[in-house]
Amino acid sequence: VKMECAGCHGPGTKLPVMAPGEFFHRDAHRLYTTSVHAKIQQNGKPAAECKDCHTVGGDMVTDLPPDNPNSTVYATNQEQTCGKCHDKALTTFHNSLHGRLLEKGDTRAASCSDCHDNHAIKSVSDPASQLSRTNIQNICIKCHSGVVPDYEKSAHHQAFVKGNLNAPVCTDCHNAISHDTAPATTRDFNLEMINRCSNCHASQAPSYHDTFHGQAPALGYKPAATCADCHTPHKNLPKSDPASSVHPNHLVQTCAACHKNANENFARYNPHPEPKNPDKGFATYIVGTFMHYLLLGVFGFFGLHTLLWLQRSVVGMMRGELHRPKDVEGDQWVERFATRHRFTHVLIIVSFLGLAATGLPLMYSFTDWGQWVVGVHGGLAVTRYLHRVCAII
Repeated sequence: VKMECAGCHGPGTKLPVMAPGEFFHRDAHRLYTTSVHAKIQQNGKPAAECKDCHTVGGDMVTDLPPDNPNSTVYATNQEQTCGKCHDKALTTFHNSLHGRLLEKGDTRAASCSDCHDNHAIKSVSDPASQLSRTNIQNICIKCHSGVVPDYEKSAHHQAFVKGNLNAPVCTDCHNAISHDTAPATTRDFNLEMINRCSNCHASQAPSYHDTFHGQAPALGYKPAATCADCHTPHKNLPKSDPASSVHPNHLVQTCAACHKNANENFARYNPHPEPKNPDKGFATYIVGTFMHYLLLGVFGFFGLHTLLWLQRSVVGMMRGELHRPKDVEGDQWVERFATRHRFTHVLIIVSFLGLAATGLPLMYSFTDWGQWVVGVHGGLAVTRYLHRVCAII
């Protein structure tokens, strides 16, 4: 249908009006009538009309095709157009991954209409919305055709289609794509995902956090393996599935992504040990229990030793025994420790305290003091080498 002047400027019309839009843009208008915007209007509340999105202040001269860079609905301009009403969403979108890419002029990044639709916009809570949990992967696959098929094969998606509505969909993990502050790098995102995975996999989380893999990220050490490194970001499958990255047939390959010299013996390592449960591994239970009491015994013994030494030093100070008096003829002095013994004592004390100062923060990586101590050392990359040096001493 060609636009005729009388279509908008006919008798009794007042620009801009909905009727001409309905006449010339029938498909768009039909979709608009199903949108949340149209429903709000029916309730007597103000909502966006054609002119609000397609023009600047209702000036029809600014109504330009969507592929025109000056159009109010061009990909890089939608943020400001929609933000006139959705001011909170404007801020969150601007800081998101998609928002940052659009700000750089990358029109391939998803804009508001790519996710929310352009005319048939519905509330996210509406089951008919293309952003509902049952439809979201159909939207993401338009841009992310390489990863959505993997997700659809995963245990997450299979659980969801079987009726487990708590199983994660795209936006449960990737909320930073559009309305949350995007992490600086993909690695930072993987580190953030540890806590999100732990929310659902509460039974596996403690055994992961007790290992170096789990402790190191808590201390800011980025190279340590996260959930996604072992289970893959999208095609995560049970260990029993032959296609799983943690199936015995694939473990060496999975570990080798970080540990270049990994072999079958290396891959026998249990990344989810439970040292307090003998049924999950008796040897681990024995070693864990031994180390626990060894730690208590060493600190208890040397703590008592230090207190007794302090008491003796105070008594010696009160008796004036800490300063050697002038030699008196006939006095005999005995050297308690030879120079090499003193040097050995210094090495023992320094190495022991060094091992404690560099090892205990890893064990207590979830505490503020543990993270502070590692920060004082210069980060875990430095701490782990200091620990080895003290061990060699």
